[in-house]
This record gives sequence, structure tokens and C-alpha cells, in this order.
Amino acid sequence: MNMLRRLVCIALAVSPGSLAADSVLIENARLHTVGPQGSLAGDMLVVDGRIEAVGEVGDVSQDVRRIDAKGRPVTPGLFSTLSRIGLVEIDAVMSTSDASVDLPKLGPSVRVEAALNPESIVWRQALVAGVTHTVSAPNFAQTPFAGMSVAIRLGTAKAPVIRRDVSMMVAMGEAGSALSGNSRAGNVALIEQAFADAQEYNAIGRWHEGYAFAPHDLRTLVEAHAAKLPLAILANRASDIRAAVDLVGKVGLPLIIVGGVEAWKVADELAAAEVPVVLFPMSNLPSRFESLGARLDNAVVLFEAGVDFAVFEINPHDTVRFRQSAGNLVAEGLPWDVALESITLAPARIWGLDAESGSLEPGKVADFVIWSGDPLEVTTWPEQVFVAGKPINMRSRQDDLFERYESLPPH
Repeated sequence: MNMLRRLVCIALAVSPGSLAADSVLIENARLHTVGPQGSLAGDMLVVDGRIEAVGEVGDVSQDVRRIDAKGRPVTPGLFSTLSRIGLVEIDAVMSTSDASVDLPKLGPSVRVEAALNPESIVWRQALVAGVTHTVSAPNFAQTPFAGMSVAIRLGTAKAPVIRRDVSMMVAMGEAGSALSGNSRAGNVALIEQAFADAQEYNAIGRWHEGYAFAPHDLRTLVEAHAAKLPLAILANRASDIRAAVDLVGKVGLPLIIVGGVEAWKVADELAAAEVPVVLFPMSNLPSRFESLGARLDNAVVLFEAGVDFAVFEINPHDTVRFRQSAGNLVAEGLPWDVALESITLAPARIWGLDAESGSLEPGKVADFVIWSGDPLEVTTWPEQVFVAGKPINMRSRQDDLFERYESLPPH
């Protein structure tokens, strides 16, 4: 056992030899359930990897492993709403990046799970930072269809994928225009034509060169339409968001807005259409023409309008930052519990995974974190992360580097 884990065991009053038990009682915790019980002081019982009881747990066998949280906060595992975790090791080294397919006429059928690397250094850094779930998605390359996103539980390296084909990633706005003849109108027409081609191909059973995509892509579009798979559409400008809402109405699929820098301008429309938004809340500068209306309280306006939203950080090297971003939203006026929900239950709900994850409720998988302090405070850290009721090894490459360079030889 390494020194870091030994210190964690001492801090949480749990003996190293007891870490393999199937049942665990977290005692004397400040439980932020992100569920119907809200936040409360109490205990949580985990049996066979699932939450058995929260708050008042009743009589518990003496054989149950007990961990005294000493009043520390306990939350659900964080859900990195949209990322490239498992697909990128070093951004500047192309051989370590599987985030995009740089080929023409290939997009909808790209499924990134074949490229996932659970042994990635970035993967472990996210896990020890409290991230137990993510939806990992491909980047856009030569078409406005990037491919399919996949849902992952980070603490299960042998079988991390918990759902394939969570959404189809589509680009509109400036990014979509650049991939569609430098025209927003061409971008919308190309997306609509792709679905029309897919339906025609499915009906006649023959492919011809007039189709925008290859047969495998068209079959994927047919499958996505039949399954009512959400289109996760990158759109930032208010008019692009409206165009996305109109597009999915024609195509007949659910919509998730990604980016949404100017979503606050159309908050009431999004609420009426029940369209959720996955946003990077720190966008506050007009870095592009499509984001001239950027403002830090975007999420606050969406919340007050009744729009479901979640916070994301696409850069896998900055998984800690999306927790900080959620904390900054509190400074902008968002209620603390809603900010925590934006990185736990809200993303699970938006991606259709909330039946199993996102909150501390009886029956759900026991993915949770014991924190040193306020989980939305940047100076706190996870003291122990649990996945399916089992504590993970809290050591990462950062620990190796710290120990290696803690004592430098004299010059």
C-alpha cells in the first residue's frame, strides 16, 4: 500500500484490510444527495455496490465495514458531462489522439468506444479528481457529423462502457458552416439531406454516389432515427440555437444543445421546447461572432427560465476546472445545490442515465466521493472516491511526479 492511500485510510478511520468488504456504512457524513432528501447530516449504507439507505439507516450488522466521515461532505461521483476522456493522452502528439476522424464522407457511424484507453494517465487523473462518469465524444473533422458519443464509468477499466450510442454529435453555427461549404444554410441543408438520404437508402436497399455519406453512415442514421437518439448539436448563437430546434422538429429527433453561449437569449423558447443545454459557463468574452452575447450568468438565466442544463469541460486535462466552473456559478447567483446538480444529476438526466447514477438514492449504484471540504471550492480535494461501492486507488501520475521532484538535488 502506498503512503497516500495509508493516509486516506487513517483520515477516514478505515483499516486497509477492510477495503474488500461488500457492505459499507458511511457514518457521520454531510450527505449532499442531489435527490429528494436534499442535504442532511447522517449515514449511508451501501450493500453489494448499491445504495441501500440514506440518512437514518436503522440497525446495521457489526460485520459491516464502517467509515467515519467525521462530518465531511459526501456527494455523488461527478459526471463530466461531455469530454474526450479516454481518447486523448497528449494533445500535441497526434498518435495519442483518437478524438476525430479526418476523412471525407465519414461521420455518423464513428463510434469512439473502440479507441477508449482506460489505462490513460488522463483517465486516472479524472477519476482521482472525483469524476466517476463521463460521456466521451468525438471531435468534428471534415463533416458536420462527428459520430456517436459513449457513456463511461471511469472506475471499471475492464468494462467501462455503460451505454453505447448516447447521442449523435452534430455541428451547426460557425463550426458547422465551415464543414458545409462555409454556409449556415448549406449546413442545415446537408444535415437534412443526410437523414433524407438515409430513409431513401433504407427504403430501396441500394446505395448510389449521389448520397452524401457512405452506406455504413446511412445505416447508422436510420438506426439513430428508429431509436430516437438525441442529436447533440453544437450551437452558440441565438439564431443557430433556434435553427437547431427547428431542424430537429423536421428530422423528428430529441435535441441537446452543446455550447449554448447565447442560450440565455432564447431561454423561454428552450424551456417551452424542453431542450436541455450542455454549456461551458466560463464563456464571458466575445471571442467569436457567434458569441457576442456571452455572459457569466448564462446558467442562472437558464435555471430561472426552467431550462435543464449541465456544465462541461471538453479538455480532458482540465477535469478539475468544471467543478470550479460550477462553483463560480454560485457567485453569479445560482443556488449552491443547483450548481452541484449541474455536475452530477443533471448530466445523468440529460444523457438518460439518471436511473442508475447522479444522486445518492436507495437503489442507485454507489458511486460517491468523500471530500475534504466544500466540493465546489477549488481548494478542496477528494479524500476517497468509491465506484460501485468500492474505494479506488487514489494514486495518479501527479503523485509520482510530486514524490520524484519533491527533493531536488543541489545545483
